[in-house]
Amino acid sequence: MKLGVVHFGSFTMGAIEVIRTLIEENHQNLYTLYGIEWNRHTKGIELKELHTESIKQADYKGDSLLMSFPDQYWSNHELEEIAQLDHVIVLGGEEHHQINSTINMIHVPVSIFNEIPESSYSLGYDSALNTVYSSVEKIRDTASSLIYNKLRVFPIQVPGEQFTPLVEDAALAVNAPFVTNDHNEGLTIIKKAIEEKNRRNQSYLFILMDYSVDHKSLEQVITTEFDVDWKVMSISKSQCVGPFPTALDQIYIRKLSTMLLDLINKGLEPGRLVIQNHEVIFKKK
Repeated sequence: MKLGVVHFGSFTMGAIEVIRTLIEENHQNLYTLYGIEWNRHTKGIELKELHTESIKQADYKGDSLLMSFPDQYWSNHELEEIAQLDHVIVLGGEEHHQINSTINMIHVPVSIFNEIPESSYSLGYDSALNTVYSSVEKIRDTASSLIYNKLRVFPIQVPGEQFTPLVEDAALAVNAPFVTNDHNEGLTIIKKAIEEKNRRNQSYLFILMDYSVDHKSLEQVITTEFDVDWKVMSISKSQCVGPFPTALDQIYIRKLSTMLLDLINKGLEPGRLVIQNHEVIFKKK
């Protein structure tokens, strides 16, 4: 069986570990595994066979086993080049990536944003959330140790070009408000938070937001109405996909890998893996 694997979105170490497991646990040679990548030089899809030697080379060179595939190049036209594959495992991605019914695909919930439909959790999310939490707490350590004569407001930019659970959960973790826009609703939330901090005579305020929120627009209004020090702190996607998955992500690496291997042994069918009530479930297409 010819089995392909492709990844969309921010490539997490958890996804790499799933691929490593598929390589290392293929003891009976039930399949040949191919990584699906976009070659930016030839402007086309490239299939590369993944095997134990691939792991050794990646570890030696410090490279990734598989590069993330750019969404914009995944189309019916390009997919003709992978028609030779019997099945494709899609790590991350959304339903629009299932655009060619002749290719059997199985979707795996991998994302730092936890926005995969039907799945209560996505691999990589807890690691990303903990990165955001740790980054904010480091800022807190510095902010709480310095004395200023006016309130310091720290807008914290969290990865994402639209609102995702990462923003809200990070805000809950650090006990801070979050905003989803730079209009009246967002301004009202920040103003109330500033007034509350001033009433309590506290010296700093965190405001969580994603990259779709225009912090400059907010700053223009807020600093006109309030005497505050406005200092933006940004957390990038690359920071959220570090080399050390959290314990929770390690658990789901094992559960997702085990389910994939079980499905391969029984005969893969098109569908998706979802995480519900802490368990991995396979849903047929």
